[in-house]
Amino acid sequence: MQSKLLDLCTKDGSIQEARNAVATLASLHDNDHTKKIEVFTSLLGTMTSSSRLTLSSGGKPNSKIVYVLDTLTSMVEKVPSLFSVTGAKNNRGAKAIRFALESILLGRGDRLSSDSRQDSDISSEDEIDDSTKKSSPRRRSKSKKRVSRKSSSNEDTISLACKRARAAITFLVAHIRSTILFAKFNVGKEQNEADKKKMLTPPKGHIKAVFELLIGILEDDGLPPSSIDRNDCQAAEDRAELRKAATINIMRLCDKNLDLERTFLTTSMWHILGRSFVDKDRRVRGKYDTSDKMHCQSRCI
Repeated sequence: MQSKLLDLCTKDGSIQEARNAVATLASLHDNDHTKKIEVFTSLLGTMTSSSRLTLSSGGKPNSKIVYVLDTLTSMVEKVPSLFSVTGAKNNRGAKAIRFALESILLGRGDRLSSDSRQDSDISSEDEIDDSTKKSSPRRRSKSKKRVSRKSSSNEDTISLACKRARAAITFLVAHIRSTILFAKFNVGKEQNEADKKKMLTPPKGHIKAVFELLIGILEDDGLPPSSIDRNDCQAAEDRAELRKAATINIMRLCDKNLDLERTFLTTSMWHILGRSFVDKDRRVRGKYDTSDKMHCQSRCI
């Protein structure tokens, strides 16, 4: 059974199946922490191999990166201890976090710039490959027009660049939430456990960078921070989707159990966030309940 679940996570399943498989794997080993860490460490190694954690494959956009990020999101929610980014430059969890933030959202390092709406993919038969793969030279999209596609409710109308950025945002926020909550409620109070808690909690600079990135997306009307992906996210559907993702994930970071809001979300940021509740697109403004809006109003006054 475990083998089949791992197959669903790595190559044979859909995104929803991968989420369910990760949850089931975690449940299977709830009573054996050592075995649980062993299984998920192996899975993390596979999901962060150079053949999967890449933006391009064979000179074309890697559409499976969305699937990889979604699986990693499910993993960090179940086993946050594997994703410490403090003093862990060489571990796989930290590698995934840096990739989502720096390579996808900030556009740093070698990147493939291309029309990301192509239906390209990497082979489903890929295994762990630690060799370094270099991306193709950057090619900026020539079209800069903001266009609207038909059938905006269809996921297929959203560009790969948008889906990729959305998945990266969700992963980064899930990482911050899960590691802080795990350190706060699951790590003991002994001296050696205090060291573990410090290692698990993301650095303030990292948390601040994520807050500023999400607010920046709202300020830029839903355009991603990467200048490369901006060319592929000009459509109204893409920009609305990213505004929605940014707003929802800022609110997730404002969970009172995290105690981040007062430190990282300034009054001016709250004013920017408040615009989402009256966004021009119903898909964005319709995602929040009255309590969210009242909370935002109280901070903005």
